[in-house]
Amino acid sequence: MTSAERFTTVPVKASTWHALQAYRVGGKSYDDVIRDFIEASPPSSFWKEIERRSREPELTLAEVRRKLGL
Repeated sequence: MTSAERFTTVPVKASTWHALQAYRVGGKSYDDVIRDFIEASPPSSFWKEIERRSREPELTLAEVRRKLGL
């Protein structure tokens, strides 16, 4: 987190708060815990992009340079 970032308040149910506490181990902050969840479950748009890219033909470095005009 940069010094320009600031913390916010996120309202959650008490039961969610208690469940979240179980994941806060090893000196992790709640921000760390939430980021771990986010990284472990990318949005469906991420997987769609991975699938789209996997269908593209592989390009050589020379082809990439040619397409970019380098």
